Amino acid sequence: MAAKNLIFVVLYNGIYRKVKYTKETFLSLFCFQCLLFTYICPMNTEEKKCSLYTKTLELLMRFGIKSQNMDDISRSLRISKKTLYKFARDKNDLVDNSIKTYINKIQEEITEVIASGENAIDENYKTSQYVFSKFKTMHPSVLFDLEKYHPESLRHLEDHKHNFVMDCVKKNLERGIEEGLYRSNIHIDLVASLHVYMTDQLHTGDLLSATNLTFPQAFLEHFRYHIRGIASDKGIDFLNKQIKNGNYEF
Repeated sequence: MAAKNLIFVVLYNGIYRKVKYTKETFLSLFCFQCLLFTYICPMNTEEKKCSLYTKTLELLMRFGIKSQNMDDISRSLRISKKTLYKFARDKNDLVDNSIKTYINKIQEEITEVIASGENAIDENYKTSQYVFSKFKTMHPSVLFDLEKYHPESLRHLEDHKHNFVMDCVKKNLERGIEEGLYRSNIHIDLVASLHVYMTDQLHTGDLLSATNLTFPQAFLEHFRYHIRGIASDKGIDFLNKQIKNGNYEF
């Protein structure tokens, strides 16, 4: 096992350092990882489902949903279309299951990120950084494709946003007030709704094209804007110290 893992690490890092990114190289590396991971870590049926749905969504997020048919997906996953249809009745079913698997994974990981926060501002930053890492390479057509061709899957995402995400933001605001890092007179429901809405707008691409900012620049500016709007003097001091020390970057 150790020898296999060593070969994987050397090859994986070597390829990423030397190969210029293109759609073709991404798919080649993607398939290489799928095959090697399956060889090293054989999975049971449920694990295979989860892995397949996760890898499928990675492809769809990277290249868009409409542009990838079942042939493309099976080819990229290096499985037969017959095998793919064992896990999904059709593309709509595959997208729906992939989205639901993605949401479950996101919620587990965000819960872990929140627990690692030093305080409310640090929690906010780490959560924002996590969200940024998930969406920085998302194809601009994904949300449009979901709305037009997979409305039920989009509804899952909307439910996730309006329930889990909103609840996380509200709890962060409450924590910040208790710690004295946020203003005590914050209207929690309104501020939480505004923050979720504005974060959502960063993913559409319209704001970026209007401001000529890169996604990392826009995300950092949005984070600063949000914290400075809700922070107390104590919170501002903490934020400035973190930025000055180069601790908060996207």
